[in-house]
Amino acid sequence: MRKLAIGAALALAALAACPKDDLGSVNDPPPVPPKIEPGMVLTFKPAVPLGQTVPCANLVDAVKLSASLGQTVVVEDKTAQVDKQATAICQLKLAGTPPSEAAQKRMYAKRAQILGILPGDEYCQIGAYCSFVNDPKEAKERCQNEGQEIASGEEAFGDLTCIRTVQAGAVDRFVFTVLDPETRCRFVVQPGPGATDRNISRACTKAALDTIGPEHLKW
Repeated sequence: MRKLAIGAALALAALAACPKDDLGSVNDPPPVPPKIEPGMVLTFKPAVPLGQTVPCANLVDAVKLSASLGQTVVVEDKTAQVDKQATAICQLKLAGTPPSEAAQKRMYAKRAQILGILPGDEYCQIGAYCSFVNDPKEAKERCQNEGQEIASGEEAFGDLTCIRTVQAGAVDRFVFTVLDPETRCRFVVQPGPGATDRNISRACTKAALDTIGPEHLKW
């Protein structure tokens, strides 16, 4: 009987000394994230290397954009002419033949001196910046300090959407800037000169985010 008791005690001691399984105990404290010390060098791998551009032919699909916008558009690559720090600058133009100068004058008079967007005009411009760190908290503070609007509801996309109002004569134009977590890019969507309807800026932004994914960042 004494031998049995000693054996049981040894078995319990051995069990207590055994390492627990991979799941651990429910009473274990949560894992502590690594502490970042001053002077530590953190590595960041951008979605696209700095200085590398992505052709608009790879980044956007005119057919899908047209379907999303409900307008037939053609795409022109303006990266080299507009912003050399950008990954891509893709200009969307309304498809079709521009009306003659005489026809435009008649339209101008008939539409209370507002032509709007005509065939051949820029509908909007999609700028992609995919080589930089995008911190939503810092970006939000910057937007607020610059007097930009923090979007909400149907106008809020990605991790953060800021809306900048730009006065253009007697009307306003609206520029949407979005931090997209899927591609890790910052998208800046600007309306064309005749696109003063805020809904056009929103629609272009939504179309860009709906149709551009990480698989399109090919150079």
